Amino acid sequence: MLNNQIKNFNESRTPFFKSLFYLSIESLIPGLTIWFLVGFDFNFSMTNKLPFPNVGYVSLICIIFFIYTFLTTYLFYKFKFHETDMFTFSSLISLILITIILFGSFMNSTGLWLFVRFLAIVAIVIIATPIFVFISVLFRNKEIKKIEDFEKTLEAYKKGEIIPNSKLLKAQRYQNYLVKKQSKIEELKQFRIDLDLKISKELEEQEIKREMKRKRIIDKLDEKEKRQRAKKQKD
Repeated sequence: MLNNQIKNFNESRTPFFKSLFYLSIESLIPGLTIWFLVGFDFNFSMTNKLPFPNVGYVSLICIIFFIYTFLTTYLFYKFKFHETDMFTFSSLISLILITIILFGSFMNSTGLWLFVRFLAIVAIVIIATPIFVFISVLFRNKEIKKIEDFEKTLEAYKKGEIIPNSKLLKAQRYQNYLVKKQSKIEELKQFRIDLDLKISKELEEQEIKREMKRKRIIDKLDEKEKRQRAKKQKD
C-alpha cells in the first residue's frame, strides 16, 4: 500500500521553481514573518507586547497560519496552479516553522537545547510526512477518478451509447472493485491450496527420509548382531 502511495505521489510533482514560488506564498514567507515578529528567539520580536499569556496567543497565531497554509494550497490546487504534492511540502514546512516558533518558548537556541530542538523537528518530520503524503494521494486519486469518468463519458459519446451519469459511474467503479476483490480472494484460495500441497509434499519427503534412516539403523543393528553371533559360534 505504501509503495502505491509513493508511486501516486511521484506522478503528481510540481516543477521545482514553480513549487518554490508557491511554497513561498503558502508557508515560507508567512511562517518566517511570524517567527521574526512573535517568535521567542529574537530580541526584536513583539512577543512581550502580546497580552498574557503570550504563548497562548502565539499558539493561536500558529494555528491560524497552518489553516492559512492548507486553504491557500487547496485554492491554488483547485485553480490548477500546482499539483497535489504541494499539500505535502507546504504543510510540512509550515509544521516545521510552527515547531521552531513554539519550542522557542521553553528552549534556548544555543548549545544542547538547539540540538534537542533539531531532534524534535526530525521526529515530527518522520511522523508527519506519511500523513501529508496520504492527504496528497487522496487528492490525486480523486483527480484520477474524475479523469476516468470523463474518459468513460467521452467514449460513450463517441460510440453513440448512453452517457453514464455519476450514479452509473459509481456503480461501475464499485463493480470493478468487487471484481478485483473476488480476484484477490481466488488468488488467496489458490495460494492456500498450493501451500497445503507443498507442506504435504514436504511432510511426505520428511517421513520417507525418517523411514529410510530408521531402516538403515535397523540394518546396521542386524548386521552387528549377525557378526556377534558368528563370533560366538567360532568361540
